[in-house]
Amino acid sequence: MAGKEAGGMIGARSSTTRGQGGFTLLELSIVMGIAAAVIVAIWTASAAVQFNLEVDNASDDLNQIVINVRALYAAQNTSALPIPGAPDFSGPPTQTTLIGDNIFPTSMLKQSVTPPTEAYNPWSETPGGTAMVALSKTATFPTLPQFVVRFTNIPAAACAALLVRDSLPGNATGLTQINITATPSGLGPPPVAVSFIFNPPALLGLPITPIIATDTACPGTGTFTIDWYYNLGST
Repeated sequence: MAGKEAGGMIGARSSTTRGQGGFTLLELSIVMGIAAAVIVAIWTASAAVQFNLEVDNASDDLNQIVINVRALYAAQNTSALPIPGAPDFSGPPTQTTLIGDNIFPTSMLKQSVTPPTEAYNPWSETPGGTAMVALSKTATFPTLPQFVVRFTNIPAAACAALLVRDSLPGNATGLTQINITATPSGLGPPPVAVSFIFNPPALLGLPITPIIATDTACPGTGTFTIDWYYNLGST
């Protein structure tokens, strides 16, 4: 009897102890859970860093384009330029000409193409993620020589972040209007464009708040085209 009890105790003990160099199922599940949590945290942090980097690069590119366009036309009588009432991105000047005039930062050009014929925004992995510039006027300011910078196929979250960032007073010198258009999905009614029109030099309505940018300008999870209108002068 005593032998049977002893044998039972030994069997019970052996079923709850780990093997040499091994883990119990409970310990293994805890380790796997911790590892999964660490992987998710790293992925989330990496995605956030990548997102901020793309927005930073796009904002820097936009500001540099504005500086370069104004420098190009600084010595010209802008009031005499044949500026259309709506942007014509086929030109004149053509995008190839503007690239040759160093309007776009080199980081926006694909060096594998010689000579470059298109400029790309940080979301160029999205088909059509391009950057373009055109001279234009708007109905709100029909006599004011302006130019338009267009970024296409911007993800919704980045679209909202860019609107907030580049409508800040320090980045919005000479900004007269912003148009945002959702990229057609082929489903449902055509997307409705949203426009923000500002009154220079006071720039009424700036900066655009995060709530307006997210809920009104760039809602949902699609992609958007942004047109920034600037004076050819600095004010």
